[in-house]
Amino acid sequence: MIRRTTAAEWQREIDVGNVTSYTLPDFSIDDVVLGVKAIDREGNQSLVSAYDLPLSPPKKPEVKPGEAPTAEPTSQLTPSETSRRAARDSRPSSNR
Repeated sequence: MIRRTTAAEWQREIDVGNVTSYTLPDFSIDDVVLGVKAIDREGNQSLVSAYDLPLSPPKKPEVKPGEAPTAEPTSQLTPSETSRRAARDSRPSSNR
């Protein structure tokens, strides 16, 4: 699933078959959000897990001699955490 970062809805779907990895040929990821969904043999589809990671890993803060290191930020979600949050947020508020 692909959509521009400014789009509210998924704009393109690429069926890659039964694979564990896939490379988009000649494709720039600068202005898009990629998503992944699973489809079982009966055609049931999972929620789309958006995969929007920074292009470079976050820099670790410098620790000066004699200072205690600070805790690392934990704001980056894995695809499975993103999927769980999307499922939770899509339920009616009476089920939360």
